[in-house]
Amino acid sequence: MEKEQEHNDSDIAIVGMSCLFPGAPNIDVFWRNLEDGVDSIVEAPSLRIDPLYFQKGDEAYDRFYCNRGGFIDIPALDPMKYGFLPIAAKGMEPEQLCMMKLAWDALEDAGVFEKNISLENGCVIIGKGNFGNLSSMRNMDIINTSEQVARVVRACIPGISEEELAKIRKEYQAQKGEIRPDTAIALMPNLIAALVTNKLDMHGPAYTVDGACASSVIAIDHASGLLRSGQCDIALAAGLHLAARFARGKALALYFGQLCLQRGNLGAGFRLPFLRILYAAFFQGNLVLRSPGGARA
Repeated sequence: MEKEQEHNDSDIAIVGMSCLFPGAPNIDVFWRNLEDGVDSIVEAPSLRIDPLYFQKGDEAYDRFYCNRGGFIDIPALDPMKYGFLPIAAKGMEPEQLCMMKLAWDALEDAGVFEKNISLENGCVIIGKGNFGNLSSMRNMDIINTSEQVARVVRACIPGISEEELAKIRKEYQAQKGEIRPDTAIALMPNLIAALVTNKLDMHGPAYTVDGACASSVIAIDHASGLLRSGQCDIALAAGLHLAARFARGKALALYFGQLCLQRGNLGAGFRLPFLRILYAAFFQGNLVLRSPGGARA
């Protein structure tokens, strides 16, 4: 109780964290990498990006001058653990499953499940850019690009039959994956927060914010405001970047698994702090990691 009196009633506590960064699949490895000075920037893996896109001296639009970056390995996930049927998970955006796992990990880190702390009055605020994700790109390829491929083939081979064109179109679509009703959710990036609250039975506000590079900071600010106003008593505030495609440019390059050209490197990541009003955290015995301002509580 003595600690309670040292802080204002409106102070916020970070009581749990999780993350997924290049070279750091969890928070423990992330801190260890920082302590040990580990450089997680590597050359682009050939399984992610074909090396032909980095041919030197080629100034074509689909060639790139930067071949180093921070690449995330998407962890193997059990969708049933988070309330998803395996058949539905096939059509889901990878970032949705990753965010679900990270939300779960942050709550575990805070001891929520162990202490049976109610999540009913909780909120989820996620900072993310609303650029094209993997599912929207895939759907565009299946619906639009497959027809463009067929037209190009028809123009190059005037005598080709419609049956042969249909086979080409069908084969191209098959390589892009299946479109399912579940995919519709993945096409709307702003539903990712609602998805987390739905699966965790949280009844508070759930939305995404897009403030470019400041998205995660804005998410924490919004979550802190909701806690102070009493609209919720616990909050998950996240920042994520998981891009779907390369976009050529001197200042920006995107690909599934990494984001943003910064000083010649590509980078990506998920980070998710779990927040509470500080006095409530002390009252329920949470280990207070930090306050959002950076000082230890």
